[in-house]
Amino acid sequence: MDPASRSTRALGALLASIGVLLVLVSAPDYLRKSRSVEYAAADGRIVEFRIVRRGKSDELIIAYEYEALGVRYRNNIVGYGVGDPYSYRGPYERGDIVPVYFDPADPATSVLSTGVSPAYAAGILLGATLILLGALTILRRTRSWMETLWNSFFG
Repeated sequence: MDPASRSTRALGALLASIGVLLVLVSAPDYLRKSRSVEYAAADGRIVEFRIVRRGKSDELIIAYEYEALGVRYRNNIVGYGVGDPYSYRGPYERGDIVPVYFDPADPATSVLSTGVSPAYAAGILLGATLILLGALTILRRTRSWMETLWNSFFG
């Protein structure tokens, strides 16, 4: 095998390995967060609400208390991928009674907004893309990747 083929295959293996790592790290987190749509609901109370300027961006500080399964909890997670903190200025004010969604298996885990932002899937998509690019890079150097792909499906 010539040195160019060896280095190209090494690059392909590196890309695919990074892709696998990204998928393995991102997928469980995305799946856990997407299960928030199945959380149970309880009434909660907003105990703190403010927007703090941090450099050139703003940080939403919101805390709420709720009772779940007979135990009182306090949390500060609005949701997964909430976006612009200013969009929450109207809906939430200190003292408001709001629905809180909590994980029945772990009632200390809760959110005010269920679901997950599609941006959380970026790690999975990037990882899958790197796996594909790595595989195509390796196949391209061994023989025509198109021929290999065709033969793998249609023998």
